[in-house]
Amino acid sequence: MKAYFMKKFDVVFLLFFVVFSCSSEKEERTIFKEQEFLNQSYGVGELQKYDIFLPEDRSIENTKVLIVIHGGGWTSGDKSELTFIYNYFKKLGSNFAIVNFNYTLADLNTKPIPLQTNDIKKFISHLKEMKDAYNIGDEFFLLGSSAGGHLSMMYGYKFDIDKDIRGIINVVGPTNFLDTSYTQTTNNETAELLNNVQVLHNETIENNPSFYESISPVFHITSESPATISFYGGNDPLVPEQQGEILHKALDELQVVNELYIYPTEGHGWGEPNILDTFLKIESFLNKN
Repeated sequence: MKAYFMKKFDVVFLLFFVVFSCSSEKEERTIFKEQEFLNQSYGVGELQKYDIFLPEDRSIENTKVLIVIHGGGWTSGDKSELTFIYNYFKKLGSNFAIVNFNYTLADLNTKPIPLQTNDIKKFISHLKEMKDAYNIGDEFFLLGSSAGGHLSMMYGYKFDIDKDIRGIINVVGPTNFLDTSYTQTTNNETAELLNNVQVLHNETIENNPSFYESISPVFHITSESPATISFYGGNDPLVPEQQGEILHKALDELQVVNELYIYPTEGHGWGEPNILDTFLKIESFLNKN
């Protein structure tokens, strides 16, 4: 009788311990509230600043980071120009923290690469150091427009040694400065952009084509490159739609997951209704990858 009572007591005590332990673990789990921090520094440079939106109920295990990178021909531009994109993607919920990112601008004395890809590397290292404070993970997506698209691809395809980049969203980014869509163009604006690139780098394509290979994303794609989604305008005078087609073909050949969308009547950027279509396609891409 005594042995039976002790066995019964042990079972009851074990059940109580399990229930109490589960209850305690549940009570100890912190529910993080939505937060936003503006103009935070990731370096000592005046332009090394970022805004970050941290979603409610985020976690180190499940919350990835979407980094928005502005354009401006590598020599101008500011994160404020893409605040509308940053604000739109705040609705992704606990799966994504959203960042609006500034980088050091280039000039005739300092080439964009590696100056700006180094800023991306520095910033990602900063976020990895802050993962516990922000309660976010260390998987990153880059969303770049124009020069920002070019920098996103260059970093993701060539400079991401640690393989931190999970995906790239490229909006009208140049992919191959050596392609005939640039070198044999009859469009004055397209030719002017290519000329400006050569002046900025103090190198001509004719004299140093290998240098332009080194700064053209398409030449750095491997079978391990991040999944990529790209958007181009069919009437873009600065970045011809063929730049997207070249990229798409190269990614396909190496069996890298990718999508290409061209809006036939749009130029170097667009508004309603196509911008909403772009956002929805990006959202689907983020959820799939």
